Amino acid sequence: YDGRGRLSAVLPFSKLLDEARSLAQRLSGLGLERGARMALVADTHPDFIRFFFACQYAGLIPVPLPASIHMGGRKTYVDQLHRLLISCRANVAMATDDFFPFLSEAAEGLDLCFCGTPQAFDELPEASIPLSPLGPKELAYIQYTSGSTKFPRGVMITQKAVLNNLAAILK
Repeated sequence: YDGRGRLSAVLPFSKLLDEARSLAQRLSGLGLERGARMALVADTHPDFIRFFFACQYAGLIPVPLPASIHMGGRKTYVDQLHRLLISCRANVAMATDDFFPFLSEAAEGLDLCFCGTPQAFDELPEASIPLSPLGPKELAYIQYTSGSTKFPRGVMITQKAVLNNLAAILK
C-alpha cells in the first residue's frame, strides 16, 4: 500500500523469497562483515521489504530510517538522516528514487561502502558464496524510537525477540 492507503503493488511470497535471496548474494559481494548495518529508508514500497529480508539472508542488520519530511523541510530531514546514519554506524544505505536525493545528501562525508537506489544494488554482481542467515541470538534489526522527548534512540531487536512476538501474535 502507498502512503495514502491505496494498493500499489502485489508481491507474492515466492517472488519476495527469490528476490531477497538474489539481492542477498549481491549484498554479500560488497565484502561486508557479518553484522554490518544497512540503513533502509522505510518507504512504503516493495523494495523496502525485499531489502529487509535480503539483509537477513546476507547476515547484515537492517536499520529502517524514517521516510517522512517533517515540518522542518528538506534540511531538517537530511540532518536527521545524517545523524541516524552516524548513530547506527551504517556501512551501506538504500533509498527508493523518491528518497534517494535526501539519503545521498545525508551520506556525504560518511564512510559508506555503498549508497544507492534499489536499481543500483540490482546492478551489483551476485557473489557465489553461501548465504549465512542471521541466527536466533543475533540482531534482527535496529529500530529507532520516535524521539518525542529527544533524539531518536536505536533499539536492538534480536531474532529471538521477533520470533517470540510472532508466537504471541499467533496465539
